[in-house]
Order: sequence, then structure tokens, then C-alpha cells
Amino acid sequence: MRQLKSAEEMPGSYGLPILGETLEIFQDSELYLWRRFQQYGSVFKTSVMGRKRAYLIGPDVNRLVLVEQAEHMSSRIGWYFLESTFGNNILLQDGEEHRLTRRLMYPAFHGKAIATYFDTIQNIVQDFLKDWGQKTIPLNSSFRQLTLMVATRLFLGSQNKSEVEQTSQ
Repeated sequence: MRQLKSAEEMPGSYGLPILGETLEIFQDSELYLWRRFQQYGSVFKTSVMGRKRAYLIGPDVNRLVLVEQAEHMSSRIGWYFLESTFGNNILLQDGEEHRLTRRLMYPAFHGKAIATYFDTIQNIVQDFLKDWGQKTIPLNSSFRQLTLMVATRLFLGSQNKSEVEQTSQ
């Protein structure tokens, strides 16, 4: 079994004190990640706004983190800033708590269940897109709304826009 290196042993740089490599990342995060990947490989360290981070890119290192070394990792620490918005959801859970929640949610995301969602999703998307026409569309908020509509219909059984809006609130 492969082992993760300590932060000090990882290739990469923490950049400037406090600021780290924040400016470069926010300027163009995809280009930043591509350059670091080319320079250091699939695992490297950096610092963003005073917080040290490790980037792990690709299936091999993700398997290492999510499967082989999962007991040494914490989603809660990595995604701490989401807790005030989303509460203690599965993304923030670790260890046994995560396993139990995942086991409860598994039936809804099993291949057979997902296959039954196709027609519903297709209908929702077609209804959603018919009002777009030739106007400018804010894609980020529109796709967030569409995702919420699909999830609300499939997992909560809500059928109308007012129920979706209530769920959104």
C-alpha cells in the first residue's frame, strides 16, 4: 500500500507568507492547476489565503485518499467552510458516520434507481429550457436552480415551482 507524504515532504510551494499563491490561483485556477501538475505531478502543496492545502489530481491519488488511506483523511477539515451553509451533510462526514449515511442513501443512487429517473429528469429539463429563448442566461444560478428542481422532484416528490422555492429557502 502506498503512503501519503507529510506536507513538508510534498513537492510544491507555500508561496508568499500569508498570501501564499492566492493571486495566481484566483487569476486562473485551471491554468494554475495544470502548471503545477506539469511541474510537480499529481500531488503537490500550496497555500491559499493563509491556509496550507494539498492538491491530489487523478484517479490513482484519489483512490489512495478515498479508499486506501481514507481513515487518515477528513472531509470535515477540508470542507469546513460549507458547514454553516449545508450543516452536517454527507460531504462533511468522516469515518463511521459517513459510512452509515452513505449506506442509507445508497438505494436512491443505485444504478437501477437512477435508470428510473431519466424520464423525469428529461421532462424537467425540457420545461426548464423552453423559456430560455434568445435572452442572456445566468448559467451558474440557472443550473443551480435546475439541479434543485430535479433533486426536489426526485427525492422529495415535490411537483410544483412553489414547493421547489420553499425547499430552496
